[in-house]
Amino acid sequence: MTFWEGRIVARDIYGRLQLACPPERIPAPGQYLLAWNPRDAEALLAAPVFLADLPTPEEETAWFAPAVPYTGNPGDTLRLRGPLGNGFHLPAGVRRLAALVPHRPPWRVLPLIRRVLQEGGEVVLFSGPEAADLPLPAALEILPPAAFSETLRTWADYWVADLPPEDVAALPSAPLPGAVLVDTPMPCGGLTDCGVCALTLGGKSILVCKQGPVVRGR
Repeated sequence: MTFWEGRIVARDIYGRLQLACPPERIPAPGQYLLAWNPRDAEALLAAPVFLADLPTPEEETAWFAPAVPYTGNPGDTLRLRGPLGNGFHLPAGVRRLAALVPHRPPWRVLPLIRRVLQEGGEVVLFSGPEAADLPLPAALEILPPAAFSETLRTWADYWVADLPPEDVAALPSAPLPGAVLVDTPMPCGGLTDCGVCALTLGGKSILVCKQGPVVRGR
């Protein structure tokens, strides 16, 4: 298993971390890195960190969503492993994307949102009212989560979601394919099969750290 080091370049007011790391180590949207800060005496376990924006080709840095537990300050060097897990795979030709993120800021699906918008598509984000105060693309439409099911039936041609396990099972049956990022602890990152992230979907048990964290389905 490959371990490497990445330096925290900056941390913004939203808690996102900008890491200096080689381009080949930057995870795809939905994949994750396990990050551990040797300077944090209280951090006994590594924390998963997810890409929070599209990286810029000319810079060997990328923005990552806030990690739990907190992973450090600018100048700190993190011990990292990854990229790990299965990420999002948008089908070719997606023009109308519905993104459901009701419980957290939508950083972990923002790379997908930007990609669809850059390709001339449209995106509707279903999130809480606090999303309106975040630095999100101006072309992004934001609606309450209650409107998600109707939008799937009448408008979208693909959907993505970022949800805890208890909400994954409660997703409405969708008339079109999509994918959900399962928001659950993954302390071992598939290294020991500890079972903390075990989840039963459709009668089948999976380890989210390995078979996820992005799971495709209807």
